[in-house]
Amino acid sequence: MKVMSSLLVVLALSTGCSAALHRSAQATEVLAQGSLACDGLSTHVAVRSGNYYETNPMIAGQPSDGVLAGYFGFVGGSVFMANRMTGSLLEKHSDAASLLRIGMNLAALAVEVDSIQYNQGHRVPVCGL
Repeated sequence: MKVMSSLLVVLALSTGCSAALHRSAQATEVLAQGSLACDGLSTHVAVRSGNYYETNPMIAGQPSDGVLAGYFGFVGGSVFMANRMTGSLLEKHSDAASLLRIGMNLAALAVEVDSIQYNQGHRVPVCGL
């Protein structure tokens, strides 16, 4: 994942093309949202196994399905809105907006990949599948 993310950034920065930057921002948003969904599924499976204690202070312990859905829905919605707002606020500076979106999405992706790997340490398959 880190290699793929790095390649997207290098591609975007090396082309200097606004369209490529915009596509890279979109691609990193898809990766961030996909990794969030994967973390949500694997956390659900881990909590239901009974041998897992969630360490995230927002949902610590043995959260219910509703708490998990609410948390991951809120985070996913926040990533979505941050991407939309960045584009709107920096409308006249689309390259800067795209670079900022790429950075935000890669940060979210890094956090989620770390969480997925943590869940795997508890014998939970990737994405709970």
